[in-house]
Amino acid sequence: VTQRESEIFRLICLGFTNQQIAEHLFISRETVRWHLRGLYSKIGVETRAGAIQYAKHGEHESEAT
Repeated sequence: VTQRESEIFRLICLGFTNQQIAEHLFISRETVRWHLRGLYSKIGVETRAGAIQYAKHGEHESEAT
């Protein structure tokens, strides 16, 4: 996970919307979406909710089996 993906991950876990993340980091919403796609791929989830669940448990449920 890149440093930027990590920053965005932290912000989505704090409840920020894509628009709020873009404004906070001075990037476009499309750039936020680009980083989220990379993040989701790397942690093995497909949604924001999945990423938050991953953060809460420290691993993806399929990896726990």
